[in-house]
Amino acid sequence: MTGNPVVDALQRMLKSLVVTPSMAALFEATQGLKRIVLTTHRRESFGQPIAQNLCVLRRFVERHADVVLLFPVHPNPAVVSPARAILPGHPRICLMPPLNYQDFLALLSHAWLIVSDSGGVQEEAPTLGKPLLVLRENTERPEALEVGVARLVGGTPERLAVMLEEAYADEGWTAVVQRSANPFGYGDSSKRIAQALAQVLTTKTPGPYLSRKTTSSRS
Repeated sequence: MTGNPVVDALQRMLKSLVVTPSMAALFEATQGLKRIVLTTHRRESFGQPIAQNLCVLRRFVERHADVVLLFPVHPNPAVVSPARAILPGHPRICLMPPLNYQDFLALLSHAWLIVSDSGGVQEEAPTLGKPLLVLRENTERPEALEVGVARLVGGTPERLAVMLEEAYADEGWTAVVQRSANPFGYGDSSKRIAQALAQVLTTKTPGPYLSRKTTSSRS
């Protein structure tokens, strides 16, 4: 009804975003390659799921000489251990330490494709106009799926392999994502929320931002 304030915050950060020397060097080294940015850290991904997903991603990079995998590794041992066991030793796979938010936004902004089980990334990717594969069986953010900027992988590595190949073959998806309206708002959510609160405080009649029949806690 109002949009998500994360869009407001992200757009504000992008206006003053400075690419650090380490990020600039990474972008230069991977120039001309299709950058996959991976994040995975949710508890339901631990164990066999994360190991299988990493194997699929490694095989995908090995099959396509124009693809590079950039993975800021979450410090949880359940993520670090399989990452160190499965991904090292390939020249187009880069394991990175956790990034501050500025560097992370810069990384997402330079991605060809984002693969993630993060809830926040599901909001950030559409705001940045980046296609996203969601490493989950379900999501509480179906809006991104409905407008086509994100695709739900599900719980099998075979499905991830298929969807990676589909994304590689379907160059039009990236263009569609860039043209799609952001389902989480346009950067004016804070203003809309303030207007809605002011309306509640100054009138007994619900206005266009609120409805007495509304039961959802979503903004």
